Amino acid sequence: MTNPEMGNTGVGVHGSIFHGPAALQIGPFGTQNNQFVYQWKATYRIEDFPTAPQLVSARVLAKQPSRLLRGVHQVVPFTGRHDDLAQLADWREDPAERLTIRLVHGPGGQGKTRLAARFADLSREAGWTVWQAAVNEADAAPIATSSLPEIETGILLVVDYAERWPTPDLRRLLQEPALHRTGVPVRVLLLARPADVWWESLATWIGDKLEASAAPHPLLPLADGPPARAALFRQARDRFADRLGLPPNEASRIGLPLDMDSNEDYAQILTIHIAALAAVDAHLHHDPAPTNPARASAYLLGRDSPSLAPSHQRRSRSHTRPRRLTGQPRQPVGGGGAEGRSPPCHRGGCGDPAPPGRQQPSPPRA
Repeated sequence: MTNPEMGNTGVGVHGSIFHGPAALQIGPFGTQNNQFVYQWKATYRIEDFPTAPQLVSARVLAKQPSRLLRGVHQVVPFTGRHDDLAQLADWREDPAERLTIRLVHGPGGQGKTRLAARFADLSREAGWTVWQAAVNEADAAPIATSSLPEIETGILLVVDYAERWPTPDLRRLLQEPALHRTGVPVRVLLLARPADVWWESLATWIGDKLEASAAPHPLLPLADGPPARAALFRQARDRFADRLGLPPNEASRIGLPLDMDSNEDYAQILTIHIAALAAVDAHLHHDPAPTNPARASAYLLGRDSPSLAPSHQRRSRSHTRPRRLTGQPRQPVGGGGAEGRSPPCHRGGCGDPAPPGRQQPSPPRA
């Protein structure tokens, strides 16, 4: 029998849930990823976890090069974290519990988002259905949802910035019927910076209310020594140079920051990526490379918001022009091209707005 609220189309409101076959279209160049939405509430939604990097237009990139740092673009290939991935795989495949929650936590820039994306890819390859829970904007218009797909192996739900969720919303999410009526294993992967009182309270509630286990997974620094830092810097430098159209023979002349071995800020992968991107962009604009993490961040902040740039940087820009590359295709760039190289995005395209709660123009997570 047709629900009177939904008419004959199957689209409409039933209680607090919106029904109907619809998908979000992600990307500035038309449809790039169809992310089907399976649950919509006023404050959050459950949707497919993206299967491909998001793209960033060359026009936006020219004004905000720091967009290349966002983990959703995956400009620099995922590296390392073999032990973390193995532990997460063991947690996912543990047959002892149907529902269990894991919190990956660590400082900003440690690589939590990239780790989750890589684990999502591996889980999908293993036959798992992978979703993400996203916060809705305060004025977001409700959209129709798609019926749940057939679940065979299990469900992995990823929740980024979990510490920013209001506690009632996070609890409501963990009680969603879609996570409790499938008859298959469900794994919820939370990502957060701190694992303090908010997590202790949530873990206790999970045990009491859901009768499920909840455990933390601290994420340690990836660049734990000078050799690792040097390798990660060169990898990021070459990828950013490729995206920005700097020839490899010129990119190879960009050296390591002088304080890389001694400054423990470089233990965070995002700090290394910021330094590499700032050095490449400075080379393109005939500016001196920033000499430490603080100056690299200030440099990119100045590029994103010229009025905030140091005075010497503004003077330099008033008398020099960035190198202009010719003969480059006008096309979007987001994934790797032939032989692992991607088309440059100096004049073509190489995402979309930052997720809710993310500040601009500060560089985001790796």
